[in-house]
Amino acid sequence: MLKIEHSEPTGPQSSDMTSLRITKPKHRLLAWVFTRSKVLNRVLDGLELFMRGAGIPLLGRLHPLTRPANNYFINLPVNVDIPAETTPLPPEVVKELIRKSKYHHVLNKCLCRHGRNCQKHTHEIGCIFLGETGFDVTPGFSCRITEKEALEHVDRALADGLMPMTGRYRVDNYAFLVPDHKTLIGICFCCDCCCFMSFYRHAPLEQIKPIYPRLKGLEITVTDQCKGCGACVETCYLHAIHVENGRAVHSELCRGCGRCATTCNNGAVELKMTDPEYFQKTVNEFTSLAKLD
Repeated sequence: MLKIEHSEPTGPQSSDMTSLRITKPKHRLLAWVFTRSKVLNRVLDGLELFMRGAGIPLLGRLHPLTRPANNYFINLPVNVDIPAETTPLPPEVVKELIRKSKYHHVLNKCLCRHGRNCQKHTHEIGCIFLGETGFDVTPGFSCRITEKEALEHVDRALADGLMPMTGRYRVDNYAFLVPDHKTLIGICFCCDCCCFMSFYRHAPLEQIKPIYPRLKGLEITVTDQCKGCGACVETCYLHAIHVENGRAVHSELCRGCGRCATTCNNGAVELKMTDPEYFQKTVNEFTSLAKLD
């Protein structure tokens, strides 16, 4: 087996764990798939078909990608009114998780944007993985980075207009062929056109609510400034918005990503937090889901 050392950061923070990144046959297979966009596109098609199975009565209740034991994730919208100036914005949640994690790995590319050949955003900003399981996430298509580099990666994603979300995703265990040791938290940077998470629109609402809740304390309001133009409808990857009587209406499926507020040319969508303690509650929630140190 070949040790991957050229992709690891140097220095005391990482030198003790460099030897854990070992290329296995499964890694070579996955790297071959991940670097071929046409093949990856077909894989994404297959995943969407697989997610459609969650909508089948009885079978859907057993679907591995909607079981609460294996899945829990939230959106962290960027354009939110905060009740106090000292309260951090939602994307700071992922930065705090990065600070609390001992291990940080990043994918060379976003699999979704690369596979779908996204025309809106760069393909070069991939997911970050926190926790020791990250060492087994496809050496050759990912690398270990420092805390500082991970924080800078988040800033690049935000500057590119991508929306961060974080959680434990069962699909990561399948996509990277890694067992679930509860030592992995993923940080995704999603676009509205290509993201795998859009496939959850095929699942029943009662299965989505426990595993994909809105950020606690988040309220979304459509004001009288709404002209019913439908721009928010186009950008909602869960198809959770429609225009009724000349006004945008959010259904219960809305997961609070905030893209509608970013897209609206009239500033008619307002997002605000009603719980000033949401930040620490959210951080604690995720540190309890997986061991990061």
